[in-house]
Amino acid sequence: MRPPWMMESIEAWFAPVWQRYGLEQPAHAGLFRYLYLDRCPPSLQPPEIRAVETAHAIRPVNFDGADPGALPSWTRGLGDRPVVYVTFGTAFNSPEMFAPVLEALRNEPLELVVTVGRNLDPAELGHQPPNVHVERYLAQSLVLPLCDAVVCHGGSGAIMETLTCGLPMVILPQGADQVWNGPLCADRGVARCLQGDEVSVASIRGALAEVLDVGSYRANAGAVAREIAALPGLGHAVSLIARAATTKAPVLREPTSQG
Repeated sequence: MRPPWMMESIEAWFAPVWQRYGLEQPAHAGLFRYLYLDRCPPSLQPPEIRAVETAHAIRPVNFDGADPGALPSWTRGLGDRPVVYVTFGTAFNSPEMFAPVLEALRNEPLELVVTVGRNLDPAELGHQPPNVHVERYLAQSLVLPLCDAVVCHGGSGAIMETLTCGLPMVILPQGADQVWNGPLCADRGVARCLQGDEVSVASIRGALAEVLDVGSYRANAGAVAREIAALPGLGHAVSLIARAATTKAPVLREPTSQG
């Protein structure tokens, strides 16, 4: 759920459009008027979602459709040391983003698995030691089960896939929804979140050591993974969409199904 200040801004921006057509603007500018499929685990979802009567919890599902044989051969040698996956998604994956993370972690007793995106050449990150494995793309549904922790930007996809696997995170938000996703995860005890002046080589190294060494991070991430697994799946989502399409009316949840 977007923060209240953002929802209020959206309502203000779109109010003239509704007025122009002589219509009364619904709550939240109509964004949740008929159906909202909420793929956020309830313990991470801000309480404002309870006011959205059309919100229905569903399980986040990975959609990379990966072939189990799609991982490179070097992944079969992982496991003797903690394995840390590093990703900054597709919009914030510049060499400048990876530089402090690599400087902080490449000489630690870790295996680093780094994906830079299809549009960035791994060679742009420079020469790396043997424990740093840089690829353009790896299917997260295959690589995350091999890992012990994740360093990421805090995008919703990265967070949901990481927590589905019960892994703790170090989150370095860059923009968009990441700036509130990161603090939410930190408050839930599944991540350390570093922003602005907090980000340094030393703080990244320390934050990762904390989420690896302090058992509560892994335990809390595991609890969220079980929460995710218990949510209704895609079949439920399809039935809700069909109901909305058939009735052309808001699909209200049962009073006890959310929150």
